[in-house]
Amino acid sequence: MKKPLLLLIHPAALKDSCRSTRRRKSSVAQLNLLVIAAYARKHFEIRVIDENIEDIDEKVPADLVGITIMTSTALWGYEIAELFRKRGIPVVMGGVTCFSCPTRQLVMLIH
Repeated sequence: MKKPLLLLIHPAALKDSCRSTRRRKSSVAQLNLLVIAAYARKHFEIRVIDENIEDIDEKVPADLVGITIMTSTALWGYEIAELFRKRGIPVVMGGVTCFSCPTRQLVMLIH
């Protein structure tokens, strides 16, 4: 039986909140998605996209999407989530911002 595909995404931060260009470097090592991938690999085929390294193809196949966000990546993370939700793919969000402002995350994801 083929395993479902879990797509884990780390969005790139905005350079300037007034512009839509994203920077291509992160000063924070992202290990959280790798830990999730290690735990989930028994049940899922895993693909990790770090947007600091590669662009996100909004048509990439996935059965479930996980997005980690920080304050600097939150707005773009919500937009990415919406791209996948419009395709009927469930999205799970996590990260520091989700835990520090859980009500905001619900409002952003439900709209």
